[in-house]
Amino acid sequence: MGVRGRFLSLGAAGGGGYDIQYLCVAGGAGGGSGTSGSGGGGGGGAGGMLESTLAPLPAGTVLTITVGGGGSKKYCGSGNRGGNGGNSKIEDLAGGDWVTVTSIGGGGGGAGDGGSSVGSGNSGGSGGGGGYRYYASVNNYGSGTSGQGNRGGGVSSVSASGGGGGGRNGVGGVNYGSSVGVGGAGGAGRSNSITGSGVTYASGGQGGRSGSSYTGSNGSAGLGNGGEGSYACATSGSGGAGRVFLRMPTANYSGTTTGSPGVFTSGTDTIIEFTGSGSYTA
Repeated sequence: MGVRGRFLSLGAAGGGGYDIQYLCVAGGAGGGSGTSGSGGGGGGGAGGMLESTLAPLPAGTVLTITVGGGGSKKYCGSGNRGGNGGNSKIEDLAGGDWVTVTSIGGGGGGAGDGGSSVGSGNSGGSGGGGGYRYYASVNNYGSGTSGQGNRGGGVSSVSASGGGGGGRNGVGGVNYGSSVGVGGAGGAGRSNSITGSGVTYASGGQGGRSGSSYTGSNGSAGLGNGGEGSYACATSGSGGAGRVFLRMPTANYSGTTTGSPGVFTSGTDTIIEFTGSGSYTA
């Protein structure tokens, strides 16, 4: 699900009737792990990323915020596909003039040497990369969600590394061969300047590279990035948690929030940064 809504503009200043920009980034997924033998896990897919402006809301509308956590890392085993990231949401739960913005958590990276099912990356906001399977040449990537992210990368039989996780602006890369195979690159993220300066969110995790046991790096917290896949019985990277931002004219900011979000200004606007659950009353 993406964005839906029905709005009533009251045209009132200082409490309703004003535009609210938003950036809603879901949690990135964890990378996949390999078995005790060999095989690179796929990179975790990035969390879904939605950015737009809400039409003016009635005064007193309460926007409830949910921030998705990063997907779990994995360690050793053919069933160890990376954990999906959590969804992030902006909702008016009162149900009259309502808002629903849902960014889908990233899809976990496939397990290295995991067979035809668990070797595949999960679908999500962006899809997880495929885990390596012996002598397989497959498009075993997870799918992304239209308007939020892209699919992960598959694998080839050339290299025992994993495919890269998908990102907001790019498809995950396929693994490629060498004496020490390098995992597919994570898909590119997207820059957004809602905070006043450009920051890149929702990048996919790299596939686990082959060689000696290789531990995956975690996705960056607060950016919704996917975690890196690992090789053999090494630990993969966990996904990075998401973020939700609301931006509005300071003259209209009500000052009523829950959940202790960060509040700061840029020019004539106020920005609210949610790192966990909370709310804002328009």
